[in-house]
Formats: sequence, C-alpha cells, structure tokens
Amino acid sequence: MAEAQEKDEEKQRAKEHIGFLSQQANEKLEKSKKQFRDENEASLHAQALLDQQEKNFYSYAERCIGEWQA
Repeated sequence: MAEAQEKDEEKQRAKEHIGFLSQQANEKLEKSKKQFRDENEASLHAQALLDQQEKNFYSYAERCIGEWQA
C-alpha cells in the first residue's frame, strides 16, 4: 500500500515537473516571438525613416538643380 502511494506521488511529481518545464518553454517561446516582432518593427521604422530622408534629399537636390539652371 505504501509502495503504491509512493509510486503515485512520484508520478505526480513527474507530471508537475513536466508541466513546469512545458510552461518555461512556452514562456521562452513567447519572449522570443515578442523580441522578433519588436526588432522587426524597429527595422521597419528605421527603413521608413531612411526612405523619407532619401525623398527629402532628392527633393532638395531637384530644387537646387532647378535654381542653378535658372
């Protein structure tokens, strides 16, 4: 009887341990996903800023060339 109870308790501890490890893995995965999304968003923001700066430069260059030709 005591041996059966001990085995049941051991199985329960193993289940709890597996559940804990699974939870840790899920948390790590979610953290990685969030980090990826944040980095992707920052990259897109930086690219948009560079595109806008390039557009501003070409606009400025066209004005300068127009004034120079006039």
